[in-house]
Amino acid sequence: MNYTQLTEKNKAEIDILLKQGLPMRRTASILGISHSTISRYKNNIYKKRKINIDDKYQIFINYLFSHYDKKTASIEVCVYKFRKSHLTAKCPTVRQVYNWINNGKIFLTKDKLCYKKVRGKNNKSGMMKHTKWNLDHKTVLPISLRPKYINKRYIIIEGIDKMIIIKIIDKLINFIVITFFLIAIFFAVYALYDVKLVFDASKLSGDILKYKPNTQEDGKVTFNLLELQQNVNEDICGWISIDGTNIDYPILYSENSLEYLSKTYDGKYSPGGSIFVDTKNDRYFNDDFTIIYGHNLSGKLMFSDIKLFKDPEFFKEHPTGKLYIQDKIYDLEIYTFNSLDSNKEFVYRVDSYKVGHNDKLIKRFEETATNKSDLTVSPDDKFVMLSTCNGVGTSKRAVLFARLTESTSTDLEVESLDKDEKNKEKQRERQEFDEKVKKYNPEIKKLNKKDGLFTKIKNNVKKYLLNPYNIILFILIIITIGIYIKIYMKNKKR
Repeated sequence: MNYTQLTEKNKAEIDILLKQGLPMRRTASILGISHSTISRYKNNIYKKRKINIDDKYQIFINYLFSHYDKKTASIEVCVYKFRKSHLTAKCPTVRQVYNWINNGKIFLTKDKLCYKKVRGKNNKSGMMKHTKWNLDHKTVLPISLRPKYINKRYIIIEGIDKMIIIKIIDKLINFIVITFFLIAIFFAVYALYDVKLVFDASKLSGDILKYKPNTQEDGKVTFNLLELQQNVNEDICGWISIDGTNIDYPILYSENSLEYLSKTYDGKYSPGGSIFVDTKNDRYFNDDFTIIYGHNLSGKLMFSDIKLFKDPEFFKEHPTGKLYIQDKIYDLEIYTFNSLDSNKEFVYRVDSYKVGHNDKLIKRFEETATNKSDLTVSPDDKFVMLSTCNGVGTSKRAVLFARLTESTSTDLEVESLDKDEKNKEKQRERQEFDEKVKKYNPEIKKLNKKDGLFTKIKNNVKKYLLNPYNIILFILIIITIGIYIKIYMKNKKR
């Protein structure tokens, strides 16, 4: 431990404060010296150290005498070289050497140094003046003595500090990596949460289950499609169920073929979509051949159970189903299970084969069938194809080809057909009126376009900007930027 050398003034101050009853530590705090120094003084064991530099630093003094030159080998240079060349010899610090010079303890005097001490209150120490002179005249540590690591710190070419550029690039890369890491975590959590939402949205809730077909004890079925359309969604055109599976859903129809690919039965967005009829078919199942689509979701949701029919035993044990519309119940008799390519098979060109081409369709389904029942079919029958994905990101499809026959074994209780027909007529009249308005009134047409654009912008803002997942993403990005700025400011202060 280093002890402060006490002057006579310090000793007098210590005596005064101690006589006033102050403890040693408080006295030391007031005077700004070590309490151990006061303790040594109080116990009369304080003695000023006397070091004979000629004995202790004789080798260094001889070296300094022979090597010092105020233009080419300053005090700093001599100390540095001596430490490198005399590893076992005692070597003082640069400050000690200047103190020796100022106190006249060695051969060097102030007039032999490369500075002149200027009088004044704000004078810098002789050591600082000396150092400044050496820096100005390039006498401090020649290039040959500069450590190698200093050369690697900065690479300066044509006035451009490449190290600064490297630091900026390094910070930028760190920022990108941190941001990417946080975004990856967010999307991983989002993916899990989104899967849960898809599953939840694909399950039918109580608001529609109360309208599903219900078989009573006397064998009669109650199903009111008109009430379902009015209270849930007017695009619902029927209900389908396959015996022995979880396929038991409402069927929807839209003039936009992609609408219910990503919407639930009540019109809400969901990647799980709904069960829906091809837009080129008739929504009332009056065509000879109708296609019904549904996603293949895990958890036995939507049309995922179609894949079960690939098993011959399951195919034989579950050959039937039901299709309900407003005034009829169809028995659904499964004829074949097929694995088809939707991009290559003509059966998906429903606009060309929905009427009068059942002979070609039957032949094709029989040729490509994985499993086929003993059912006897003819071109005069009415058919339906249930289609779902067979793999991710491919055009392969798993399909069931089934015959529709009007059920005679079950009675259907519905409201009068006249009411349903009136409802259809009203819809037709409203569509015709809207077409006439758009055709003959350009101003209303422009207004509709503006309203449509405004609605589209509003929906996109809700969908993308006000989406809770995107809000969480924006918050994570802002937090990342804040962390980066905080780190940058700390490094800048250093």
